[in-house]
Amino acid sequence: MNRTTKWIIIGVALLVVIFLVFPYVGRLLMGTGSRRYAREWTQRLAPCRTLADITNQFDCLDVTGKDGVGWDHVGNRLTLLTFTNGDWIVLRSANSHGDVFGGTVVTHDSTGATRVFFGHVCGSETLRGVTLEQAYSNVIANFDRKEVILDGK
Repeated sequence: MNRTTKWIIIGVALLVVIFLVFPYVGRLLMGTGSRRYAREWTQRLAPCRTLADITNQFDCLDVTGKDGVGWDHVGNRLTLLTFTNGDWIVLRSANSHGDVFGGTVVTHDSTGATRVFFGHVCGSETLRGVTLEQAYSNVIANFDRKEVILDGK
């Protein structure tokens, strides 16, 4: 076997490793959802019945009417969106990039519902919509997140 053939074989082997192994390594480094994180925030948000309960207990980044303002992933801050009919939604998320709990979105809204979504979460996303239903559609549509029902464990 000549030198050129050896380098071709090595190159092909490297390409196979890059395309087969790196996607799995990427998934290990980027969070795709954490039940522990989701339970923590579900427990913290569930007792809140009104918008006043939320704003009195948590620091909120109000993105109402502010297109392009990203979700806040820092500290205990929630992202808040209010609607003209009085409905509201708050969101807490863990960014998938470099966060072991990443890939988790927890929402709580004016109906009393607390919902959890797993999937890819980027820091540049925005909470948007003119109705509560539209806001949820946008949360799910970004990166095709899946709603998760937490068990009692």
